[in-house]
Amino acid sequence: MLQASHLICLIALVGGMGTTVAQEIQKPTSPDPLAISAKDRLKVFENLWQLVNRHYFDPQLGDVNWVHLKEDYRPRVEAAKNKTELREVLQRILTELNSSHLWVNLVAKVEPERIKKDIQRKLARNEHFRFDTGLKLALVEGQHVVDSVLEGSGAQLAGVKRGWILTHWNDEPYTGGLTSGCDLGEKVRLRFNDPQWQSRERNLEVVCKLYPVPQSQPERIVRILDEGALYVRFAEFASGTNDWLVRQLGQNHPAPAAIIDLRGNNGGLLSVVRGCLEPFFSKPEVLGEFRERNGKEPDVRVSGSGKSAYLGRVMVLIDERSASAAEIFAAGIQDSGRGIVIGRRSSGAVLASRSYGLPNGFSVSIPIRDYRTAKGMRLEGRGVIPDVPVNLTMQDFAENREPDLGVARELQRKRYP
Repeated sequence: MLQASHLICLIALVGGMGTTVAQEIQKPTSPDPLAISAKDRLKVFENLWQLVNRHYFDPQLGDVNWVHLKEDYRPRVEAAKNKTELREVLQRILTELNSSHLWVNLVAKVEPERIKKDIQRKLARNEHFRFDTGLKLALVEGQHVVDSVLEGSGAQLAGVKRGWILTHWNDEPYTGGLTSGCDLGEKVRLRFNDPQWQSRERNLEVVCKLYPVPQSQPERIVRILDEGALYVRFAEFASGTNDWLVRQLGQNHPAPAAIIDLRGNNGGLLSVVRGCLEPFFSKPEVLGEFRERNGKEPDVRVSGSGKSAYLGRVMVLIDERSASAAEIFAAGIQDSGRGIVIGRRSSGAVLASRSYGLPNGFSVSIPIRDYRTAKGMRLEGRGVIPDVPVNLTMQDFAENREPDLGVARELQRKRYP
């Protein structure tokens, strides 16, 4: 669904394992869950290298010298002190391919002594947790701005506020990516500019601590705007989203326009994307195709909804965080001429991936299919370029204004063609 995150997630489960870094309560006599021998480190490395070499969608691996990289990274694998460091090294070699949907996962087991007493009761209830700094960032005018601070996280305890601009991570200029990873209990030095205090510099030490992940239903919003347009927003193409969208369009069939808000939508299931596109077309339509390394080109098509299709205008809102399935949806509406796209260029992370198991609790997600639109445009690394670009300014962000939605509403008032 996404590019590899620089944040390491922890999911605490009793009697089961998570998908990124999962940890179980074990007896105090259990061995160090993060320890790994030199022989096993090399075994994990060799298996990962072979899997990428065999299954990566591009047999040329983007002209990267994969054999040379193997020799280059071998000493770093040998020098890794534990599974956490090994994961970082493995992720860095994958990053050399400059591809989305390509990352390493780790499942480990941690003894109760590593988990604070005040959350052990919650662990027994199978609640989900994660550890990282607790920051969610937005890109505004080329700057990494704090969009939200997660409750109970180290960032919240340190006093980080929404709107601060992150400039440095451990004394290095912050550019995003793997450099912002942190281990459980690690203290990270962060430097911010605070626009509310004449860009006053704030230096904080943030602990990468364990905190609960709120359990909530996928975000789905629907309302009728003053000018009669139907506004719908959903955070991901999760199971059931297509049925929900079809119902909203059916119940509001007379609406002259539908505004589909995919800002911040990080993707989801391809079958759900097809289902979400279906009600906007009355006849069959090919909207794109996946390309595999063996030459197969399975297409992405809709059958059309006939007389029940929604025939009003369609506007899709996107931004830098719209990714994967969200980009396929936006490009399908745009390239087919069914509607227009408004906002900012999407993330350009459009590949289909598959997970493969590795020894010692590791696994790797590998992109096995590339995607091109019906007009032959490759979206990976490029993204969807809006028909109507809209800039988000720092003032917009500070005042919670939505210029993208404002432009869409104005276009509807003017009855765009």
